Amino acid sequence: MMSRSRSIWTGAAVWLLFVLVAPVFFPLLILLLPICRLKSVEKRRKRVRPNIVYGPVPIINIKYNSRIDRSFGYKSDTLVYDVYDINKADDFDYVMRFFKNKLLHRLFIRVAAYFVFLWVIWRYDIFQFYFDGGYLSITPLKWVELPILRLAGKRIIVSPYGSDVTMPSKIRNKYKWNQALSWEESYPLPDEERIGKNIEYFVRYADFIIAGGEFVHYLPRLDLWLHFVAVDLDEWRPVSDPGNAQVKVVHATNHRALSGTKYLIAACGELEKEGYPVELVIVERMKNTEARRIYEQADIIVDHLLMWHGMFAVEAMALGKPVLCYLREELINDPRNPYAKDIPIVSSNPDNLKENLTRLIVDKSLRLELGRRGRKYVEKYHSGKYIGSHYDEIYRSLWFGE
Repeated sequence: MMSRSRSIWTGAAVWLLFVLVAPVFFPLLILLLPICRLKSVEKRRKRVRPNIVYGPVPIINIKYNSRIDRSFGYKSDTLVYDVYDINKADDFDYVMRFFKNKLLHRLFIRVAAYFVFLWVIWRYDIFQFYFDGGYLSITPLKWVELPILRLAGKRIIVSPYGSDVTMPSKIRNKYKWNQALSWEESYPLPDEERIGKNIEYFVRYADFIIAGGEFVHYLPRLDLWLHFVAVDLDEWRPVSDPGNAQVKVVHATNHRALSGTKYLIAACGELEKEGYPVELVIVERMKNTEARRIYEQADIIVDHLLMWHGMFAVEAMALGKPVLCYLREELINDPRNPYAKDIPIVSSNPDNLKENLTRLIVDKSLRLELGRRGRKYVEKYHSGKYIGSHYDEIYRSLWFGE
C-alpha cells in the first residue's frame, strides 16, 4: 500500500505536470470540441458507421471484442497504457509504454495522457471503458472526461472486469460462499469509497452499461445482461480426450484466495489419499500461450469456487472440457440472465466440490458429455457472431438511434 508521504509527492507531481501541460492542452481541446461534434453529426446524417476504441485497461477481452467489431465492418482499435505480464504488447493495437523503467513510464504517461485524449476524440466515436476510468483517469481531469466526450458528440459504453466494481461489503454477509471472505483474509480491502464514486460517475454519464454474472450485484443500473467474453472458435478447437493415465485437474488463477484454490488443493489431496487417480495442476502467472497448452491436456477444468465464471471457463468449454465453477442460485434464477437454462458448468463450491470431482473422475463418459455440451454452449453464446450481433445492435442504437 502506498505510504502517505509517497502519495503526497505523487499527487504533487501529477498537478505540476498538469500545470505545465494545460497551456497547450486546453486551447487544442477548445478548438477540437466543436469540430468533433460537427463531425459526429455529419457522420450520423450520412449513415457512416462509428469508429470504436477500447482501453486504457489492458484486459485481454478487448482484443477479441475489437476483432469481432471489425468482422462486422467497424473500424475498431485497442489503445492501452500498459500490458500485463501474462500478455504481449502485440495483443493490442496501440500500447503507450516506451520505457521499461516504471518511474519513467509513469512520468511519461501522465504527460502523454492529455495528448492521447485529444487524438482519440478526433479519431473515434464510441468509447468502450471499464469502471476504472478512461484516458484522463490518471490526471486531475478524471471527473470531467466523460462530460467532455458527451460534448464532443461521442458515445460511451462501460462494462466491469472485476476489481473495478467489486465491493466486498455488499456480499460479505449475504452468501455463505463469496470472495469477500477470502479477500479479507489475504488481501488489503479495496477502496470501496473510490470504487463507489467511479460507479456513480459512469452510471451518470455512460450511454450504455453491460454486465453479467457476479458483477450485477454492484451496479445500480444495467442496460444489458451479457457475458461479453468471446473466443475465436477456429483458434480454440476441442481437445476433449487427452488420453492421460491419471485424471488431470487444471485450475488457473491470478489470486488464489479469491478463486478458492485452497479448497481445491484440499479436495484433490483427500481424493489422492483415497486412491483416486487424480493429478492437480495449478496455472499461475503464466503467458497465455503456455497456459493454453496445459488447458488442452486437462481432463477437468476448475474455475472460481467462490464466484461466477470468467474467461478461463469459456476457453475451457471451447476446448471441450468439463468445467466446475460456483454458479450462485440467485444469479442462475435471475430473469435477466438469458444463459442460465443452457449453461453446462457443474456448479461447485467448497461444500460439494469433492463430491463433484469424484463423480467426474470416475465417469469418463460424463466428462466427455459435459465437454460436448460446453463446446455447443460457447458456440451459441460466446462466439464472435453472437457477441458481435449484440454489439452491432448497441452501436446502431447509440449512433443512429435505431
